Amino acid sequence: MINTLINEADLIGSEVCFLLEIEYMGAPYRFSTFTIDITDTINNTTNRYEGGLSDPDLDQSISFVGFDLEVTTLAVELIFKDINWVNEWLQGRLINHSICTLSMVTVRNGAALQTEMNKIHLYKGRVVDPIFGTPNRPEGYIIFSIQNDLQTTNVKLLENSFEIDVYKFPNLQGLVEFPKGKYAPFVFGIPGNWPSRTGNNHAVKFNSIAHVSPSYIVNSSGSGASIVVDFLIAGHDVEASQVRIFDQTGGNFRNTVLLDKDADGNLYSLVRYQSGSVVEDNSFVPGLDNDQTFWASWGENDGGFTNVLEGGLLTGGGDLCLYVLDLLDLEIDRESFVGLKTILNEYKFAGFANDPEVNALEWLQKNIIEYLPIAVTQGPKGIRAQLDMYHYVQKIETQYTIYTSGEFQPLTGLQPLDIEVVNKLIVQFCYEGEFDRYLSTVGIDPFITTETAMIFPDNIAKVSAERFGVKEEVLTLPFVWDFNTAVKIARDRIHQRSLGSMAIEFEAVGKYGYLALGDVVALNSAELGLVDHKCQVVQKSWSNGKWRFVLHLESNTVTNLRSM
Repeated sequence: MINTLINEADLIGSEVCFLLEIEYMGAPYRFSTFTIDITDTINNTTNRYEGGLSDPDLDQSISFVGFDLEVTTLAVELIFKDINWVNEWLQGRLINHSICTLSMVTVRNGAALQTEMNKIHLYKGRVVDPIFGTPNRPEGYIIFSIQNDLQTTNVKLLENSFEIDVYKFPNLQGLVEFPKGKYAPFVFGIPGNWPSRTGNNHAVKFNSIAHVSPSYIVNSSGSGASIVVDFLIAGHDVEASQVRIFDQTGGNFRNTVLLDKDADGNLYSLVRYQSGSVVEDNSFVPGLDNDQTFWASWGENDGGFTNVLEGGLLTGGGDLCLYVLDLLDLEIDRESFVGLKTILNEYKFAGFANDPEVNALEWLQKNIIEYLPIAVTQGPKGIRAQLDMYHYVQKIETQYTIYTSGEFQPLTGLQPLDIEVVNKLIVQFCYEGEFDRYLSTVGIDPFITTETAMIFPDNIAKVSAERFGVKEEVLTLPFVWDFNTAVKIARDRIHQRSLGSMAIEFEAVGKYGYLALGDVVALNSAELGLVDHKCQVVQKSWSNGKWRFVLHLESNTVTNLRSM
């Protein structure tokens, strides 16, 4: 039941004390629900938590699978000793954005049973919306919320990109075709290599050319047969050594990728067209009329953005999560993502972005995490990744074993979660930008007995269709080009949604605060007839001195052998 940071003996016959540590101007300020000393065994010191903290009104939940970071807000009111918040404000010193860590310890006979090193972390976030200077209150009195979501960051996905204008590219002033207001694309993965079925319908062939991402003229010189035109293909270095450029009539050329900098020093990748001096020329026309557009294909080489973390191509789901999260000014539990990278990087993503208004966190949520086999939650150390029970090829290990008792007792019977059943699925992927279309499709059909090149049977889908009738969904994946990834996502979706979902609400005493959102537990209940039944924590709240948990019960025979 207990991990290495929790001693089971410390939970017996104990009460809980909540702790809040706030970093302000380089110094820690410590509050607690009652005054208590906590030992720091690393520094061989004792930290006093001064009290002054009310029981936290903590209420957290996650979506069934995927991503939900906007629901956790912890409101606190505190009195800081020796701080006058109005004077701090007048001197330009603000508590806004200070890091706050909520934790708990179990206590017996007035002494904490954990040290600073193994106290139970509950939530980590930043200060938002402080209110101070309240009449008839001490000068150190302040009210604020603690959050770790979109309200505390608004970083754009193209934060490091740049607009194409005549200041950065002076030669644009002489061009009729002017990419005004366009941004240098962010290109990642290998968009352009797409699968299709062969004539016998039982084999897949791969095509390497597609009109994927926009490219923009940034320099032009000469005329006629001696014209030289530079096409910007990405606002960064790329892995590909060569890229193919298409004009609107289908004419195309292929040439070596070059690196250059604009007048402001921004690095960009380009492909140069010069008649007679390219690797391959197929009737390409570098027309400069107002309506002309050009498109790049990346499928013949090694793709776009370089993985700054480890080198090579940035394409794996785990690496993409870490890349985007590192752009944000949020508290991130990096260890949780790094620990799952082997699994998450099996999911390959690719595509481009050139809209400067796209929010990085929203983009990651909608286009990447939504299709990974994880729940991303507000964890004890920040934004946390937890492998979902439904990952169809991975054996899920439980973190804890729970036995129902007077200290952890059900409040409800089994009740359905509001999850739409899906047992027949069509997945569209390989998005071709110029023509606004998807080039490939895979599917799951519950009633076929023999798989074809791109349509597959599934036993769980069949059971679902017999139980609920055929429930069909069409899923579009604009940032997937990899065939195996499309199949993985299709099978994950079926396993997530085909059999419906049940949950039970439990009430528990304070010591069970170590259970975090997304944790997978083995539930044992004589009343319910459950033995080591795998469940996932999808809701957690603290009220009136008790925890309430909602556990989602997996009904997949792969995960729980006794459930069907």
